[in-house]
Amino acid sequence: MSTASISRTAALAAVVAKLLALSAGVSLASPLVSPLGAQAPVRAMPQREARLDAVVTPGGGVLAGVGVNRRFGWYARGGATLSVGPVRNGEGWAAMQRLELVSRFLFDPFGEHRRGVYGGAGVAVRHLAGDVTRPELVLVAGVEGPRVGNAPIPSVEVALGGGLRIGIVWRKRRPVGR
Repeated sequence: MSTASISRTAALAAVVAKLLALSAGVSLASPLVSPLGAQAPVRAMPQREARLDAVVTPGGGVLAGVGVNRRFGWYARGGATLSVGPVRNGEGWAAMQRLELVSRFLFDPFGEHRRGVYGGAGVAVRHLAGDVTRPELVLVAGVEGPRVGNAPIPSVEVALGGGLRIGIVWRKRRPVGR
């Protein structure tokens, strides 16, 4: 082996040793460094909601409900809603109870625009007095906003699943985003 190749090998070995020492130093020092405010994780706090739905089909009626949803990443929300109210059933009226589990995809999760569009899908269980309990698939589309101070954020929502529903939803404001 020539002296030139030995000196290149020695220089390469010295560079590798320095890189290993640097990476070991960074690895040991990283627990001592705290993240900046913008790098800190955002807690996925539950968001409460209240809603009022007009049941358009079948028959017609009104449902009032309460629910809670949680952030499953920046763009996704998953939640449960329980609604009750009178609906038209044949020649009379009957009480309906409805439990929905829906996941929503937000197109503007950071609230960069005045209004935010979302869409989603899920499952529901509907019980109508005098009838059997029925499972249903649900499709949802809505527009949220505008946000005003700390007031609940209004949304207008259209849902298909066991008929057509048009609703107004008021969600508690999140500390960050929608």
